[in-house]
Amino acid sequence: MEEINSASSLCDLLQKYKDELYEMGYQLYEANDFSQAKGIFRQLALHYPLSIKYWKALGACLHENCEYQDAIQAWSIWSFLEKQNSGPYLCAAKSFFAIGDLQEGLSSLHAAEIRDASGVHAQEIATLRQCWKGKQ
Repeated sequence: MEEINSASSLCDLLQKYKDELYEMGYQLYEANDFSQAKGIFRQLALHYPLSIKYWKALGACLHENCEYQDAIQAWSIWSFLEKQNSGPYLCAAKSFFAIGDLQEGLSSLHAAEIRDASGVHAQEIATLRQCWKGKQ
């Protein structure tokens, strides 16, 4: 890659190599190197804040790296960008459950269920609800 001389050249490099950086981050994620992948996806998400795929990738890295509160923030931004998608609410529920916040987890599951008109996540939502509802 090219030498970075300033913040503007960093932005230029991100623009020029964003697809390659995303692929590199994905490969790191697949190799369970969540910390390195997180750094790449964080930069992409911050430079392209309206791009859903970068927030999804960042949230996944944060969750897998046990940084659940930060993952919830990434899921929140994704949910803001795609209000009718059940995915970010389902992901947030898993992060809330991971930190033991059952009330917020169940609330997120409910939000996911409302938005899952096609039923794509119905089984997963039901399984998670059954598993966690009994722990209240």
